[in-house]
Amino acid sequence: MNIQEISLSSNGGDLLFEKLNLENKNGTVKRRIIGNESDFSIHSKVKKGKSNIKSNNEDKEKQLHLIGNNSEVNVEFTKE
Repeated sequence: MNIQEISLSSNGGDLLFEKLNLENKNGTVKRRIIGNESDFSIHSKVKKGKSNIKSNNEDKEKQLHLIGNNSEVNVEFTKE
């Protein structure tokens, strides 16, 4: 599935994504993810840009894929 734009909101409930793929071209990806970075298998690849998160080679159930071209990727892991 390829979604060009999405808006999600919750009032008193959780939104949970176990496998999240974010691809961006000529823009910025800023996300706050509730949880610990160590819980995720992370693949981060940014061409002609920068990212504050590095790939790891771990095989975990929770997966995060960040792909960018001419992009800035900024991901923050938080408890809440």
